[in-house]
Amino acid sequence: MKHLPVTSTILTFLTLLLVSGCQSSATLPAQPPVAQSSTTPTAGSTLDGIAKGDISVTVDDQLSATPMDTSLNYTYAGKNLAGMDFSRKDLRKYSFMNSNLTGANFTSSILYNASFVGANLTNANLTASFMHNADLTNANLTAANLGGTILTGATLKGVNLSKTGISSKYGLGSALGNGEKAGNFEYYDFTGANFSNADASSVNFFGANLTNANFDSATMIQTRLQDATVKGINLSYVNLAFIIGEAGKSNNFYKFDFTGATLISAKAGSSIFKYANLTNAQFDKAYLKSATLTSANLSNTDFSGATWTTGKVCASPSLGACR
Repeated sequence: MKHLPVTSTILTFLTLLLVSGCQSSATLPAQPPVAQSSTTPTAGSTLDGIAKGDISVTVDDQLSATPMDTSLNYTYAGKNLAGMDFSRKDLRKYSFMNSNLTGANFTSSILYNASFVGANLTNANLTASFMHNADLTNANLTAANLGGTILTGATLKGVNLSKTGISSKYGLGSALGNGEKAGNFEYYDFTGANFSNADASSVNFFGANLTNANFDSATMIQTRLQDATVKGINLSYVNLAFIIGEAGKSNNFYKFDFTGATLISAKAGSSIFKYANLTNAQFDKAYLKSATLTSANLSNTDFSGATWTTGKVCASPSLGACR
């Protein structure tokens, strides 16, 4: 039997192997196209492709997030995301501007520097979410759950917090502000914010800007307004007796500037308004028995139907004094 040289045998083997490989690759089936998921989320659904509890977000086809060239990572601006489950997701620098997030769940989500400008977060669950430096300008958080929400450095101008905090466990008093302390919102800007029917008990607004803020019918037990800007504030139907004012004392509004404030039917019995500016303020039907108004500016102050310091009911109209 004639034997081939070793080198010839090796070359023959390699040639056959190469030809076999080329034929195999030529017959490989094409990869199937990636299915595109619906861009319309359903109530209670989770992010597509992400297991619940995964703190990182890498796949987001269901929401069709659009990459941005700005400081924000992705934008869901203007989308209908009602009822979506964003719990335990890393959504830092995401934009939800003007989105419908009614009933959405953000429990324990990371929302650093996220934008919720003009978003509707009615009945949303923000429990223990991390919202450091988030922008909530003009956002609607009506009846939202804020238990343990970290709002350190957040922008809250014009935010609607009405009906939040049926108990302090879920209200603004349980949210973390300056120094990540519960209810500590010293020097925050709440210009035009809506706290109507909210539980603002134990919230520290020391030095905060509450210009034109609405606290109509709010619960304000041990709420601190010391050194806050309160021009145009609405305290209608609020019991002032437990609000902490000047010098850290309850019911003391010495030298407060209530210009243009609304205190219709407010309970201000024994309140101290000494040297306060009450110009154009409305005290219609307010209870002022035993209140101190010494040297207060009462220019055009409306006391129509109010119970005066002496117990007398003021005539209507009564401007600048009880008639």
